[in-house]
Amino acid sequence: MKKITFNMGACLLLSTLLCLCFALPARASAPKSVVAQTHTDDLAAAEEEAEGMLQTGGLLQAESSLPERVPPNGVRSYGADYVGAEQALARAIENFEASVSMKEYGMTVDEYKRFYVSFVNNHPKYFYLDSRYGWTYSKTTNQVITARFYYRFENTDEVRQKIAAYENRVFEILSQVDSAWSDLEKALYINDTIALNCFYDDTHTRHSAYDVLVDGTAVCQGYALAYLDLMNRLGIPCEIVTSMEINHAWNFVKIGSSWYHVDVTWNDPSGREGRVNHTYFQKSTSWFRTTGKHDAADWVYSGAAEDDQGVDSSYDDYFWNEVKSPFCYYDGYWYSNFQNSIKKFRINGNGLEVCGTEKTFDYKWYQWGSEEKYYRGLSGCCMLGNRLYYAAPEQIYALNLENGEESVVFTLSDAEKSQGRLYGFYVNWDGVLKYGLAQDPNTAVPAREQRVHEHQTASWQTIANTCTTDGKRSGVCTACGFWQNQRIPAAGHTAGAAATCTKPQSCEVCQAELVKATGHKAGPSATCTRPQSCLSCQAELAKALGHKAGKRSCTEPARCSRCQAVLQKASGHLHTRTVTSKKATFVKKGTQKIVCKDCGKTIRTKTLAKIKCKKGDIYTVGGYKYQILSPKTNGRGTVAFAGLTKSTKKVVIKDSVTIQGAKFQITQIKDRSCKNKTFITSVTIGKSVQSIGKEAFRGTKKLKTITIKSTRLSKVGAHALKQTYSKVKIRVPKAKLRRYRALLNRKGANIKRVTAF
Repeated sequence: MKKITFNMGACLLLSTLLCLCFALPARASAPKSVVAQTHTDDLAAAEEEAEGMLQTGGLLQAESSLPERVPPNGVRSYGADYVGAEQALARAIENFEASVSMKEYGMTVDEYKRFYVSFVNNHPKYFYLDSRYGWTYSKTTNQVITARFYYRFENTDEVRQKIAAYENRVFEILSQVDSAWSDLEKALYINDTIALNCFYDDTHTRHSAYDVLVDGTAVCQGYALAYLDLMNRLGIPCEIVTSMEINHAWNFVKIGSSWYHVDVTWNDPSGREGRVNHTYFQKSTSWFRTTGKHDAADWVYSGAAEDDQGVDSSYDDYFWNEVKSPFCYYDGYWYSNFQNSIKKFRINGNGLEVCGTEKTFDYKWYQWGSEEKYYRGLSGCCMLGNRLYYAAPEQIYALNLENGEESVVFTLSDAEKSQGRLYGFYVNWDGVLKYGLAQDPNTAVPAREQRVHEHQTASWQTIANTCTTDGKRSGVCTACGFWQNQRIPAAGHTAGAAATCTKPQSCEVCQAELVKATGHKAGPSATCTRPQSCLSCQAELAKALGHKAGKRSCTEPARCSRCQAVLQKASGHLHTRTVTSKKATFVKKGTQKIVCKDCGKTIRTKTLAKIKCKKGDIYTVGGYKYQILSPKTNGRGTVAFAGLTKSTKKVVIKDSVTIQGAKFQITQIKDRSCKNKTFITSVTIGKSVQSIGKEAFRGTKKLKTITIKSTRLSKVGAHALKQTYSKVKIRVPKAKLRRYRALLNRKGANIKRVTAF
């Protein structure tokens, strides 16, 4: 990358807009995250050298996205608050703080590491941050609690001076922007400004936007960061693209509705004064991957843009591919050396159109040592105010665009003429000519300097600064019409008296609130006899409360709810009721309690004897009635199905039933148990049933299906199936088909419909 001496060839003019762009995923305001409670013994500290930090020589990492995921132990309910974290980091870094709290932003360690590198990459103005960074985190939740910063310069005053130099340079560039320019013109101007004033750093040690804009030399990361910062401040969406495969960085900028690739590094023919290329300006993704020699499989973008957004190829074969000098602006037109003349251009729709020729060249740059072979069109051009400068092999000319006067402003000395010719030049905003003297147009040579113009400013206009905004001192040169702009840094607030409990701290100049009123610091809470006071100013915050009687209970006296003084004795248990907490069954005893109606306390308990199981007793379970046959409660007892207590279409008589905690086999179906139950449509008889009583299912006219699972059935009572559905189907075990047909014969069903399953 290259070196910038931002005395820029006066071809580039700007006026300023400040707009920061941060390329992290997701930027609507995030809901407030849940703050984890972290104890000192749960904290751990870590630090590392950042990978992928452009300004310290890294390239973007493919894992730069920031997914929202739920961390352990419910640290946050909505994912990390990246917007809040950005603001917190910016405030801390600009105040040169060593650390800042991060716990309220709900960010895991992995998220913070990617977030921090992305934050620095998208804020080139924080060039003074070191590649080393640190954090503390909760060992339990993995949430970052504190962010720690390291700075590249130990002396804060030195850092402030560098920041001022950087911001002054940015201001100087942006103050020349014409408010009428389109985004395309602004993008072109920034490309040419950086390429004209920066030289690639062959030592490969300079990577920041500061190195480009202030020191004038850097590698590709610096070019890309400087372009990003200037474009973002102009309000134009811009990102950085890098590839480890080709070890390079460039930009992706949005003009109108399309994105375009811009590689300022490769547009800069370093060491050739006044020359700027446009081959890698406003190109499509397809062009960059094929023609532009950027093809690699590992492109990484600093924001949310993607390859397929760079589809517009309008500028892939555009005329400016042949333009090797900067585009210079004056009074609504752009000027540049094109086709052996200085053409006049203006914006038309989405591009530049030629609208005239300002100067035609007939100069010949003879090859060194030859009087026959020569080059043409090597003049170049630049602008300072209303002066358009161009070159011949041995002279620099200035054309006054207001009155058409042309003059020679510089001629090579005899000694210089014997050394070479003028190959490349520009005049910076201070009126200093920088030119290259060489014997070959493709040879990079050190720049030589010669003042060719002194600004003459009769008066200055001043826009005062404020506590928070920059001011400006401007003056127009009466000789060339160039506007000189000087930044007056924001003054910063002058803090007034310290904040008190009820009064905030304000700026003495602008009255802005700097620190909110601290609010009262409450002392011990008010008691029945003592008010609550502020520990700082002793103001009474709450009156003494007085006694507040609580309720008494059967066992506890009524006390003051504040000071616990006894106000009334306990009443004792005055009202009781009997509650059966556990019912007795055939197999277990029950429990009965005497409970106080007032307080619910159990006064005493009583054991209930087991229920005696008696033969002949009938119990209901699940809508079915059962009669005890054998009162054994050890699992060997038997019962008979005795009928239904509710209408049930499908009757299922199981193998066994649990009654009062004891299990009984169902061995019988009692006489007339389902007689005339016309709602029954099917009956299933379990495996334990041995007999079906008389008229058990008589009159069940809708009974269409009977399934007998039992293989122990030995008796079926008279008319058990009489007056059932005429086509009732009876399914029985295959092994018992013949036997059961005989049992069911003449019981009311057609034995031909008895089938096996």
